[in-house]
Amino acid sequence: MRRREDANIKPTVLWHSVDQQRNGIYRSFWELLLDIKTQAGKVADFYLRIFQKHHALKTFVLPRLDYDIRLNGLDNHKAKELDQALRNAIRRYVKLPPSASLAIFHLPVDKGGIRFYDPKDWAASTQLVRTIGLLNSKDPAVRHMVSAEISTLLEQRYRHPDNSDPIDFSRRYCTHHHILTYLSSGYEHLKRRIYRDTADPSAQVVTAVKHIGCTVTLRDNGLFVISDNLDSQANCSAGRHITHIGRLKRAS
Repeated sequence: MRRREDANIKPTVLWHSVDQQRNGIYRSFWELLLDIKTQAGKVADFYLRIFQKHHALKTFVLPRLDYDIRLNGLDNHKAKELDQALRNAIRRYVKLPPSASLAIFHLPVDKGGIRFYDPKDWAASTQLVRTIGLLNSKDPAVRHMVSAEISTLLEQRYRHPDNSDPIDFSRRYCTHHHILTYLSSGYEHLKRRIYRDTADPSAQVVTAVKHIGCTVTLRDNGLFVISDNLDSQANCSAGRHITHIGRLKRAS
C-alpha cells in the first residue's frame, strides 16, 4: 500500500514544483514591470530634454528586462503590457494625445517618428543574440551545453522525418549543420502539434529569427553569423530595422 501511495504522491509533488516555478517566473516579470512603470514615470517627470529622457529609458530602464527575457522570453501579452507602459511615459513628456498613432513611437526620426524600441523586437533580438553568443562561446563546455539543449529540443518537439524526406535530421547529437538547419526553420514542417514543454534558452530562437527577418549563416571556422538583411525590405519593416540592427551587429 505504501508503494501505491508514494506513486500517487510523487506526480503531485512534481506538479507543484513545476507550478511553483512557473508562478515564480510569472510574479518576477509583473513585479519588474511594476517597477519599470514607476521608473519610467520618474523619467517622464525629470527636468531633462526629450532626447535625454529617451536615452535614460533605453539605457537604464529597458536593459533591466534583458535577464528576464534571456531566461523566459516575452510573450505577446507581456510585450503589449510593457509597450503600453513605455508609451504612457513617452506621451507624458512628448505631450502626445492618446489618439496618436502607434507607428509614431517606433518609426525613425526622419520619417516623423520617435525611434523607440518595440518590446517584441527587443525580446526577439535579445533571444537571438544570446543563443548565437552561446554557440560561438570560446568555452567548449558552453558550446557543448547549448548544442545538447538544441538536440534535446529537436527530440522533444520535432518528429523524425520519414524515408521520403531527404532532410538531414539529428538522430542523437546535433552537428553545426543540424543547428543551422534548425535556426533557418528547416525543421519546422516536422514540428509536433503537441509537444512537451521545455525551458531551454534556445526554444524561442526560431520564432525570433522569423520575427526579426534576419538570416543565420555558418562560417568555415564553425562560427555562426547573423545577417541583418538591410536590403530586404520585404522581410523587415523600417520601424523594426531601427530596433535590432545595432544589437545584431554587435553580436556578429
